[in-house]
Amino acid sequence: MLWLKGATDEYLQEKTVGIDRGVAIPVQVGDKSFDFTGKQKKSTIRSERYIKRLQRKLARQNKGSNCRNKTKNRISKYHAKCANIRKDLLATKLNKKQDLTNQFLVKGGLCSSHSRYTNRNVS
Repeated sequence: MLWLKGATDEYLQEKTVGIDRGVAIPVQVGDKSFDFTGKQKKSTIRSERYIKRLQRKLARQNKGSNCRNKTKNRISKYHAKCANIRKDLLATKLNKKQDLTNQFLVKGGLCSSHSRYTNRNVS
């Protein structure tokens, strides 16, 4: 990492590729985009439908009841399931697609909390 401090701006601009996480396209790396697998899409859609149903059920329940607490816990579990699918995409697909012999990820240094990953080529 110390050798990057000595690199010129032109070299860094040439070798830098930004990673963008979005809603319609989950991950965009330079000119490549990565999408969920069919199984992940199906699981996410089912989970979102189930969350909607549970939220309607929660709205009709009495505050402070045990059934309401159980429903809230179910909703949080399914939200966590969807979040884990999104995190898995970033962790697995990008690391597998990355040519480990000449690239690495640099984390941090950016202002936005959602775009902390910068992909840099190492020649």
